Amino acid sequence: MAKIDAAQLVRNVRKSENWIHDVNSLLIRVKSKWTKTPEAIADRLEELKKDNPNIKPDPNRHWGLKTSFTDNLEFAVRQGSKENRRLRFLKDTPGRRRFLEIFDGKELLSYSKDFTPPNEFYLISNPRKSSIELFLPMSWPRAQYHVFWSSPISTEQILNEMGRAKEFVCVGREDYRGVDCYVLECEPRFFGGRVRRWYVGVKDGLLYGNMFLDGGRKSSEHWTLDYKEVAPGCWYPMRQGYELYNEKWFRTYLDSRRDLEVLEVRVNEELPDKLFEMQFKPGVKVKDERTTPSGDD
Repeated sequence: MAKIDAAQLVRNVRKSENWIHDVNSLLIRVKSKWTKTPEAIADRLEELKKDNPNIKPDPNRHWGLKTSFTDNLEFAVRQGSKENRRLRFLKDTPGRRRFLEIFDGKELLSYSKDFTPPNEFYLISNPRKSSIELFLPMSWPRAQYHVFWSSPISTEQILNEMGRAKEFVCVGREDYRGVDCYVLECEPRFFGGRVRRWYVGVKDGLLYGNMFLDGGRKSSEHWTLDYKEVAPGCWYPMRQGYELYNEKWFRTYLDSRRDLEVLEVRVNEELPDKLFEMQFKPGVKVKDERTTPSGDD
């Protein structure tokens, strides 16, 4: 295999994510499914019985015992001048929890409703500058940190745990979930002895796999597949997911898996103000944590 410029591949991957900061608006709707392994369920049941030997496990109350469940995700971004900027994040898990978060240009407004046990409240707070990370439940974008609103983090200013471009090396070429990929690895300074492994498409330079290895064993794996050009120059993976691993008695096992099916992506379409308005229901508790002015960007 010819010598590969791993650092340039990393820079290109990170550059390919930055379009989310350049578009005027973005709306994404997703259906997700969580699956717990038998080993994970047995481990959680053991923990519950250790705390209470007489407990009667109920998967509808102890969600760590459920073999699977679904939830719906929605993300919305509207860029523009400071007073017109808006964010919306919705996570709806039927039977468990509904969580809505909105930035209305001034405050960060949250609504949370838990079903088991019942609990419902609103929260009003000041968003800390450069601290709103919107897409954490997804597997893309994850090549670097993405915060709203500040300039996209430079490819040469990646935090130590993400791995700097010049620290990556190409260790091979493999078929990753049906895609011919270069395999890149680095040992971020922040995590001594732990390895980040990327699978980067040979043909398109996009990121298809993103693993974290600890002592050669996987602690997490993210995949991003079926890229679609949702707007000119804007490539988005319509099928995503991740696996999380756990360790017990020096043995690593698969704990859970999340499959993400992207149902809708809308770019540069007009998003109505109503989408970013919080409707406060009478009689529901409101917590106000605004203690300092939000200040200027």
